[in-house]
Amino acid sequence: MALARDMNIKPSCLAELRALPAHMASQVWEKIDFLCQDPLPDGHSKKKLGKWPDVYRLRIGDYRLFYSFGTTWIRLLGIRHRREAYRRDVAYEEPTFMPETIEDPDLDELLFQGAGSRPAWTPGQEATPRELPRPITAEWLDSLGVPPEAQPALLACRTEDDLLNAEVDPRYIERVVENLFPRPIDEVMQQPDLAVFSTKDLDRYHKDDLIGFLLRLDPSQERLVDWALEGPVLIKGGPGTGKSTVALYRVQRLIEHRLKTGRQTPRILFTTYTPALARFSEQLLESLLGENRNLVTVRTSDGVAEDIVSRLEPVRVVTDRQDLEARIARLMDRHQDHLPESVRRLRPDYVLDEIEWIIDGRNLKSLDEYLAASRTGRGIALGEAARRAVWELYTAFCTELERDGLCSPSRLRVRALEHVRAGRGGQRYDAVVIDEAQDLTPAMLSLLVELAESERGIYVTADPSQSIYFRGFSWQLVHQRLRFRGRAKLLRRNYRSTREIAEVARAFLEKSGAGDPESLQTDSPVTGPAPVLATYESEAEQWEQAADFIRQMTRYVRMNHGAAAVLVPSSSVGQQAEEGLTRAGLKARFMRGSQLDLKTDAVKVLTLQAAKGLEFPVVVIAGLSARYFPRLPADMDPEERDEEMQTARRTLYVGMTRAMRCLVILHPRRAPSPLIAELEGPHWTLAGQQAEG
Repeated sequence: MALARDMNIKPSCLAELRALPAHMASQVWEKIDFLCQDPLPDGHSKKKLGKWPDVYRLRIGDYRLFYSFGTTWIRLLGIRHRREAYRRDVAYEEPTFMPETIEDPDLDELLFQGAGSRPAWTPGQEATPRELPRPITAEWLDSLGVPPEAQPALLACRTEDDLLNAEVDPRYIERVVENLFPRPIDEVMQQPDLAVFSTKDLDRYHKDDLIGFLLRLDPSQERLVDWALEGPVLIKGGPGTGKSTVALYRVQRLIEHRLKTGRQTPRILFTTYTPALARFSEQLLESLLGENRNLVTVRTSDGVAEDIVSRLEPVRVVTDRQDLEARIARLMDRHQDHLPESVRRLRPDYVLDEIEWIIDGRNLKSLDEYLAASRTGRGIALGEAARRAVWELYTAFCTELERDGLCSPSRLRVRALEHVRAGRGGQRYDAVVIDEAQDLTPAMLSLLVELAESERGIYVTADPSQSIYFRGFSWQLVHQRLRFRGRAKLLRRNYRSTREIAEVARAFLEKSGAGDPESLQTDSPVTGPAPVLATYESEAEQWEQAADFIRQMTRYVRMNHGAAAVLVPSSSVGQQAEEGLTRAGLKARFMRGSQLDLKTDAVKVLTLQAAKGLEFPVVVIAGLSARYFPRLPADMDPEERDEEMQTARRTLYVGMTRAMRCLVILHPRRAPSPLIAELEGPHWTLAGQQAEG
């Protein structure tokens, strides 16, 4: 049935749909289709609720579907069994008489208020673990799609804390929590809207055949979908402003536009930053495009490069960064007698970054090009002798990899670019959509741009304030096709972080001028607790505080400890964090970028750099001492020092904006990072010695 109104749904309503018994599903889908045709109240099965403006309910057997609607849309807010109206606290007892047709006039209001309200969170608060409002049964877990192997741990839970910390995939814990503790109206209304194109997609989601749904576009985003369909186009925006969502809708419009202008089979390339995002984007495009899905290729940018090279020559890519760093370390040791002191002092990871972002990253072909290249933002000045030594290490590094039949990711990008420019790259595309371009090297960007038939098919999203790797950036220096004058637009509304988190992050970066002024001006519709700035006296106290905050905040957001991330300046601090959190009684894992496992129920410990592109309900940023962040060698030139401070500010900004609901920053009372002084302001809650002072 064609929908008369566009359908949107709240994320918590999706979770509640999971609890629908299988035999009820088809009836519910039919009723939702009916609502899209005629949502007006009839005084019987459809009724307006008195306590909230523009909220209605539809009766479906023992279930109540709550919704709102307008002229062209309908929004699904929740679906709850009528008995949930009486489960207001732990002392609940099933009513002995629940008539089928006669309703308590306040039942709908009780039901939609939800049982999930909670007090405001403040640092240091401890709460007595609450008993679950009703026992968990195997039959109920089956209806939620929880697999048999995950059920014993959930069946044993008696309190909310038991449930949140059960050693079960967090996805299943979330399903149980959302249905045991229905969210109150104010929380539901703050959630973003997701777009549903057909009740068939709801059925697929109910059966675990669909990962998720696209965000519904707000008016400012909708305007950009159809704007300047003949590129090049740049869409800028801060974290969580929906750049990627707009890009997905843009694919749909590009196909429609090209079909209307006479192209029978337009070819679109959509590139993302990580494999997980690529898979998610593929499913969303499948729902969005229907039979036109085969016109779009979805790949990570490095996947595109590997596809091109592997068609033309054997290639084995070393994706383990530790392996590459170890090779650099061995080469530095082997050549140490010939290296100037300034190069011997460099860390292997710094040399690898120099190769990936300066030499290969800018596709420098000779020592002369490297000697002439600007290195603004690299933090350590390298004179001519030092650059000659680094180039020697680079050539030895490439020779060793070739001898072993291997290729680094940065060399892979260069080789792919060379093949494309020589006409050996295979098909080109009518349009190339490049998501999160600020994370790509110039060589990678050049490769993707070359794959477009012309500049008219180039669409780019980026957040300049999040660019922590490549400095001194200019679009036209990357490729002559990237001329965005008069063809760039800005998204301002932040749908990821709370207003409180977005405000402290904006104020911090704006104060120093380290970010893109336009991209920093965002607005968030979601509110939450104030971010916390806390001090500690010792390393042991730091990890004890971090563990305490994680326990308190995950309880507040009703998620397990796996919803929390601890972000640190370096791998060495990451190892300390894992050990310290473990001693403090939390399960924690330090993960390098290549080892990232978002499904683990452990606290995720990551470097600030590795957290790029990710988001977590709870974030603790630790290790912000003068010793670790930023690293400012004594012999650093003043200009390089200033640039390194700006880079550190952008890096910390990226870490802060990974937080969705709760944010804590920990720093030592003595010798904190120089950036801590720039964080102070009225929007922070102070804890520890700082609060006492």
